[in-house]
Amino acid sequence: AMLKSSEGRYRIETVQRQEMLDQYQKCVIRAQRPGLVVYGGGGDRHYGNEDQIREGASVRERQVMLTIPDMTQMAVRVKIHESHIKKVIKGLPARIQIDAFPDETLTGEILKVGVLPDSQNRWMNPDMKVYQTTVAVHGIHDWVKPGMSAKVEILVKELTNVVYVPIQAVAPVKGKTVCFVAS
Repeated sequence: AMLKSSEGRYRIETVQRQEMLDQYQKCVIRAQRPGLVVYGGGGDRHYGNEDQIREGASVRERQVMLTIPDMTQMAVRVKIHESHIKKVIKGLPARIQIDAFPDETLTGEILKVGVLPDSQNRWMNPDMKVYQTTVAVHGIHDWVKPGMSAKVEILVKELTNVVYVPIQAVAPVKGKTVCFVAS
């Protein structure tokens, strides 16, 4: 009886071991192309009890665990205040300065302007309405990485044959705007 019991337990544990080995083999993730691996889907939001992707974290079905961004098509997400949104249209040129490389200036253009205001931080400041805008970066730069901070200057209008002075030099005098110059 002990022999039959031990043989039965051995068969059950052998099947369980094989199932565990099969599951272990399915845990290997292979990249479909070479590149930089980024944890998660790139979004910074975590809803409910969903843990950030890290070793030992629980994952659910269809959850994005890793991405390999296309480094040839980089873009910057910018939030434009509602007072300026009517000036910003698709195709406008832009200058981009990556905070980590302040001496380098990149060029780009507006790819997409949000139709509705971004509600991500609405609870912090409900009166401020900003529109998510995407600025495509021209060219391929291997030193630009996803998640880097940048400053974007959108060139809304270019004026020629004008004088540019500091605002401190301009003052209203008798209902007119005047500029003082050293003479």
